Amino acid sequence: MSHSRQPNQIVKGLSLLWGSALLVLPSMGMADASVPIAQAPSQPSIFNEAPYNRSLRRTPTPSVQPAPSGQPPSPEQRQAPSAQVRLVDGQATIRLINRTNAVVRYQVIGDTEFRSLQGRSEITLRSLRAPVSLTLGREDRGFLQISLASPSEGTLEATLVETTNFAADRSSLVIEPSGSVFLN
Repeated sequence: MSHSRQPNQIVKGLSLLWGSALLVLPSMGMADASVPIAQAPSQPSIFNEAPYNRSLRRTPTPSVQPAPSGQPPSPEQRQAPSAQVRLVDGQATIRLINRTNAVVRYQVIGDTEFRSLQGRSEITLRSLRAPVSLTLGREDRGFLQISLASPSEGTLEATLVETTNFAADRSSLVIEPSGSVFLN
């Protein structure tokens, strides 16, 4: 028996086998020729036995408590403040001190565009109305550790140093209207 192939036979759809799911991608504007679709292989019988068959094991279902409705928790309820600054007329001054050799990019959300602070330099940001959100990061994408101090009323010093510890890396500073300062 001889099979003749049409030279211009066009496949109407593509079938791809991905894991155990069969994915069919239809094509638009193609001829009526088609290709048979392969069936997904069934799982080997070993997956029907323990420990793979989870229906044979009984695991306790944890009880899920619904989240309380209303206002989200305040930052003070989620984490302890990293520092406290006494605001003057609801405003703060932030002195950024870059002790790294890298350029640090920063922005006071709603007050400034992104700016650059050269390595081994500092800048003072004045009259920032609380709440204040400051984002920052090293231009070379290295990690930053931030040490905080409040040397005088209304002033917060944020000293930036290099770190290799991922857990110590910080990229934002928030001052709440209460004067609580949070690092994240």
